[in-house]
Amino acid sequence: MVNAIPHQLRKRGSNFGECPVYKGVKLPLISVKLNPDPVQDGKPEHFDVSGTLDVDIPASAILNVYYADPNKKTIIGDVSVKPMCTDNCPIKAKTEFKVSDDTTTPSLTDPYAIIVAVTDDQNVLGCAALSTNKYAEELDGNNGLDE
Repeated sequence: MVNAIPHQLRKRGSNFGECPVYKGVKLPLISVKLNPDPVQDGKPEHFDVSGTLDVDIPASAILNVYYADPNKKTIIGDVSVKPMCTDNCPIKAKTEFKVSDDTTTPSLTDPYAIIVAVTDDQNVLGCAALSTNKYAEELDGNNGLDE
């Protein structure tokens, strides 16, 4: 007879962290939650994005969500682009923002990364990255955003 201790498997959520340094600047970290978590190839994905930035978020700011192949340093599929706000713009500095986006997960490589960034016309205002490996080291400081 074997004695077994019953246990419950706990699902570990995807943990987004800092994006690689961009143009010599450490990017402010934003919060990202996925549903479902983890992502699944070809399935719809919902992103809840929030944070507080030290700069105003202008009316022209957009939310960018994309998947990347860190080995090839290329974007996988299409970049999802959504206005950061439709009302109450600009969002003043140090004011919490919340925005969501729905996109379909492309067929992913192994490893893969997900980048979520708030940008204006010329700058990355905030960013979060998720990778199945050491994405920041592999990209040599290039997070896939246009320089």
